[in-house]
Amino acid sequence: MTLVCHDIPYPAIHGGRIDMWRRIKAFAQIGVELQLICWFDRVPDYDEIAEIKKYVNSTYLIPFQYNLCAKASRMLNLFRYPLEVTSRLVRGQQLNDLISQVRAFKPHVVWLDGIHGGDVAFQLSQYFDIPIVTRCHNIEHLYYQRLFNSAIGTSKIKRYLSVSHLEKYEKSLLNNSLLFYDISPEDLKFWKSHGFKNGRYLPPLIEFNKSLNLDDNYQKNHHYSHYDVVF
Repeated sequence: MTLVCHDIPYPAIHGGRIDMWRRIKAFAQIGVELQLICWFDRVPDYDEIAEIKKYVNSTYLIPFQYNLCAKASRMLNLFRYPLEVTSRLVRGQQLNDLISQVRAFKPHVVWLDGIHGGDVAFQLSQYFDIPIVTRCHNIEHLYYQRLFNSAIGTSKIKRYLSVSHLEKYEKSLLNNSLLFYDISPEDLKFWKSHGFKNGRYLPPLIEFNKSLNLDDNYQKNHHYSHYDVVF
C-alpha cells in the first residue's frame, strides 16, 4: 500500500498526525507493506526517520517549497486548486522520480490520508491503474468555511484562498475513491445525504501501554483524582 499523507506523520504531535501514525503502526503490525509519501516543513532528524522506517518499507519525503519560483507556481495554481493543495502539487522531474519509486514498490492501492495530497494520489492511481482509498479528517469545505467566517484582518484573504475551489475538489476526490473512510458518524451521514454511497466509518485508533494494568491503576488512584477524562 502506498500512503499519501498530507503531513509527515511522525513525530505525532497533534491530532491529525496521531490519527495517521497509529494507523501506520496498525497496518504494519498486521503485515501490510507500506510506502510513505508525505510533505514536511522541518527536516526530520535521524531518530525520527529511523522510527518511521520501523513501520514503513519505503519513503518519499517532499519538502514544502518557499522560493520565488514555487510561490509563482502556487499563485497560478490558485485559479484551479485550494491554497493547501497548491503547496502539495508535484510536477516535472520530481513527479517522474516519484513515479519511478512507486513503480519499484508495486502497490496494490493508494491510501490517501487527508485530502490535500489528493492530486498526487489521483495521478498515481491513474498512472498505475490502482484504486484510491481516502481517509477523511473533516468535511474540509465546511471546516475551512467556518475558519473563513471567523477570520479577521489579512488572514481573511488566506482563508478565502483555502475555501476557493475546495468543495468541488473534495467531492471530485471522494467520487474518484473506491472507498472513503470518515472520522465520525456525523460526517459520514452528511456525505450520505449528498448521495455518496462509498463511505465507511473509521474511528481514530486508541493505543494503550500494555505494561500498565488500567484496572489496578484506577483502583489505586481514583480516590485522589480530580478528573475523570483528560486529553
